[in-house]
Amino acid sequence: MKRIRPLALALISNDKNQYFFHEGSDSVKNETFYRPLGGGIEFGEQGADALKREFLEEINQEIAIGPLLNVYENIFTFEGKEGHEIVLLFKAHFLNEECYHKTFDILEGNKVVGRAVWKSIEDIQKAGSKIYPLGIEDLLEEKNDE
Repeated sequence: MKRIRPLALALISNDKNQYFFHEGSDSVKNETFYRPLGGGIEFGEQGADALKREFLEEINQEIAIGPLLNVYENIFTFEGKEGHEIVLLFKAHFLNEECYHKTFDILEGNKVVGRAVWKSIEDIQKAGSKIYPLGIEDLLEEKNDE
């Protein structure tokens, strides 16, 4: 049975107009993409709590959660398989200031499943890469204009 997956993602920016993204790739589409770091919300768990848990599990860092910025419905294909997500995007910041100058391996269990990097919207666009979920790029460009 196909299911809709609830996600909580964190929008974290630094003083260089960069955002903290999970850098991913889709071998079927032959594309590199970026999305804010975060993950699945478990049954009975608040989105903000899921986000704190995911950051601890994936990069062993603590974050403080700010306001809910937006909600996205993301219907997509990844590695040839259909997916459907409801995404809660929260503003957040790292409790450890050193995180604003580092990249991280993203772990699931003891396995590295990706990288978390700092990238500007301009650098992503120049490389021809995508930002997911679709629609988030508009919000990020508005934030850069502020």
